[in-house]
Amino acid sequence: MLERDPLHWYSSITVDAGADDGVALNSPVLGDRGGKVVAIGRVTDVRPHTAVVLLLTDELSSAAAYVVSSSSSATAGEAPPTFEGLVQGQGRSRMRMNYLSPDAEVRVGDLVYTLPTSATFPPDVLLGTVSNVFSLDPFLAFQSVEVRPAVVASSLDEVMILKQASISAKLAETARAAMEADKPADSGEQGDSGDGASQ
Repeated sequence: MLERDPLHWYSSITVDAGADDGVALNSPVLGDRGGKVVAIGRVTDVRPHTAVVLLLTDELSSAAAYVVSSSSSATAGEAPPTFEGLVQGQGRSRMRMNYLSPDAEVRVGDLVYTLPTSATFPPDVLLGTVSNVFSLDPFLAFQSVEVRPAVVASSLDEVMILKQASISAKLAETARAAMEADKPADSGEQGDSGDGASQ
């Protein structure tokens, strides 16, 4: 990482890799937190040897996301419930996750990850941690929470910029897996109640 504008501390960083290194617009930028890959932002300006990264905390940033609930309502042995929403930058140190279901059971400390439907990031990349659960607004049809970014950009010495080809391959793999999961089991016989045409 080359520099960070002190006047726009939560907006962007400049990195020492550019078009000559294969960096392209909208490439996702990731960081490391204790050996775990986390989301940082996306490339918004590319020069031959440098690039500007728009941070997730910027007001123009957003990412489709889900939060993993630590609520005790989950049955023993079952995967914890997840709730989908949109993480949006606020131009400060915290982000906001909007459009959660009013019934979502979210607590401080719950982890927030990218959704497979994210237009920028690969799925299941850590975005941050819920740091505050706002009171329900009676005039809104959704719930909102505050999200602390998974890592502070100023603490990073290096970042990872993913090439678009690798993202496309990952999204294609996710789509194929979803299609396979939706396929009905092949029993080798036509059931009486199936949707197939009768003979």
